[in-house]
Amino acid sequence: MVPGFHYIAIEKDLGNLTEVTMWVRDHPAEVQKIGANGRRFYREHLSEHGLAEKVKLWLDTMAGYQARAAASNATGTGCERQASKGEPSAFGCR
Repeated sequence: MVPGFHYIAIEKDLGNLTEVTMWVRDHPAEVQKIGANGRRFYREHLSEHGLAEKVKLWLDTMAGYQARAAASNATGTGCERQASKGEPSAFGCR
């Protein structure tokens, strides 16, 4: 989240609370935009639906990697564990 775009930042010690309160009072259109941006961020990234979509994307991506790795290994053209530049745990691909 970006301060001034998704939310209005207030210092931890509330040292700028008066200044921020006056700014909010004097800039209602900007406050509405910031609020809308914050709500959109929440819906897309933090809500149950947004998180579920991200998890689905990650799982689909991992399934794709798994399927490609299985197909590559079946044809012998995939990644096999082999030494690479002195790193015995590195993976090399042909």
